[in-house]
Amino acid sequence: MRQLLSLLLLLVLATAQAEVYRCTDTNGKVSFQQTPCSVSRTPKSNEPQRDTNQKHMLWHVTLHGNGGIYLVGSLPFGDSTLYPLPKVFDDAYRAADALAIDHQLVSPEDGKLDPDYKRYFYLPGGERLSNLLDQDSRETFDQVAHKYAIERGRIELFRPWYAALEIARAAMRNAGYNENFAIESYLSTKAMNEKPVLSLGKPESLISRYAGLEPMQQQLLLDKTLGDLNTEVPYFDRLTQAWREGRVQNLEAYLIGRLTQVPSLSTLYNKLWEQRNRELVALLDGMLNDKLVYLVVIDASHLLGTEGILNQLKRRGYVVDQL
Repeated sequence: MRQLLSLLLLLVLATAQAEVYRCTDTNGKVSFQQTPCSVSRTPKSNEPQRDTNQKHMLWHVTLHGNGGIYLVGSLPFGDSTLYPLPKVFDDAYRAADALAIDHQLVSPEDGKLDPDYKRYFYLPGGERLSNLLDQDSRETFDQVAHKYAIERGRIELFRPWYAALEIARAAMRNAGYNENFAIESYLSTKAMNEKPVLSLGKPESLISRYAGLEPMQQQLLLDKTLGDLNTEVPYFDRLTQAWREGRVQNLEAYLIGRLTQVPSLSTLYNKLWEQRNRELVALLDGMLNDKLVYLVVIDASHLLGTEGILNQLKRRGYVVDQL
């Protein structure tokens, strides 16, 4: 059930952002990379050619011809070959008065986190994660930890919900992707000293949703993550390819798929995503009635699906155009 892994990954944004370098080559082409500009990363050989007529994971939402808002459906990872973005993203950025980004999950080591929330990450004193697993899950846990070089001493301290997220992050990096190349990071860096950057919430609210899961739900989250990662599938490449090409149906299948149809997982989906979708729609409704034009970056899982933000906005009478 790799859709659950996808949704997990859309919540796994790093807390400590590494420095990203803005580089310009001899032809004036701008790119973003983690290494200094004199050292360029070799593009992947299978990087697709961009079709100037294709659609992107970007929508313009309007009502009665107002300026509206621009919505970016993001993935929480990327690499340097994603940049420069297609021109339509830069056009939306220039048209916007302000940038708004959905809140991100932070780690318990983040110094900005309210100390009262740190306890939601860790198991009670003396407990270890592996002791909560049955034999089959423990064996899979051992295999995944070895495969992705996960620090066992650290991961054993976490509650199942956060252990699942940390394991997903390790797999993402192992596949050659990094959260510092996510669209959120790029646009936040670009907006520095140029536009106001707003947050659509606080990380504590996201932590509360996860911590509020029943123990069995947290266990399910971890078990499904371990099972998904213990296979050999170029999963991150597929997600990135679908994002590049603006293939909404493919991304919806990868990110949501049958989650809403499987009883054991639909409860998780409702608690972690659908409730947040309704909150975000209410926030966007306020922005759409503002005189300012916003560029809003939200993870793609919240935009897609029957109860996703795009369909909810359409039902409220807004015109939603994919660019």
